[in-house]
Amino acid sequence: MDGFDPEQYCRLYCTFDEGCDPEETDRLRENLRVLDGYYERIGSDLAPASSRLLEYGGGPTVWPLISAARHVNSITFVDYLDANLEFVKKWQKNVESAFDCSSVFRYVVNTIEKNPSADEVDRRQERVRSSIRDIISGDLRLDAPADPRVAAPHSYDVVSCHYTVGHACHVTSDYIPFVKKLGNYLKPGKFLLLSDMPTKYDFPWGNDSGDGKDVNVKDKEFIIDAVRRAGFEVLDVQVVTRPTPDEMPAEQVMVLARKQ
Repeated sequence: MDGFDPEQYCRLYCTFDEGCDPEETDRLRENLRVLDGYYERIGSDLAPASSRLLEYGGGPTVWPLISAARHVNSITFVDYLDANLEFVKKWQKNVESAFDCSSVFRYVVNTIEKNPSADEVDRRQERVRSSIRDIISGDLRLDAPADPRVAAPHSYDVVSCHYTVGHACHVTSDYIPFVKKLGNYLKPGKFLLLSDMPTKYDFPWGNDSGDGKDVNVKDKEFIIDAVRRAGFEVLDVQVVTRPTPDEMPAEQVMVLARKQ
């Protein structure tokens, strides 16, 4: 991941402003719609005044938090890259040079939630900023994937993890144990929102050892089976299809599951 540019990534994939990738914005709209529906579905099991969310592998983005902020009180944000953590910290602190995420907030509030209020868009951004209590480093390959002094096991009502598990795996057999690690942060009966892409991750691992990786997330059924075998009841599965797939996988799988 050397040389990864959070700002360039967000300009291409995480905004509806000029310069974005039109195909990716279609995908983003669908991701936002599915997540909003999932939070509506589980909202009655969450207490907005006390529920906790762990956003694991959030990258440089906050779009998964827009709908979540209506249903949770506190958010722990975790990512592997320091550059991503600093990028999100700038946004949370509302630094003048921070990336402008307002177009995505407007889409969720005005279009998905059908609330035309410009003030509500601003309020939602402030709600997400104030709900993020900690922004910390994490790595699914470690025994403790995040600092247990901040992210304690069995203490979250929702774990949200999007397009991270497959990337973190070194071999295919890592997949189920990594999903189990995410589940370890949840209270019994609480919820995992997991997204991933059926694809073969065979690019260089990019760590100090220079090892390659050979991870084959074969299809939608592989992801569903892995979530079940990791100790979850799968409640819903949505497939987001890219309109004109090229280098990226044609399908992206979004799963809502309950810890058993």
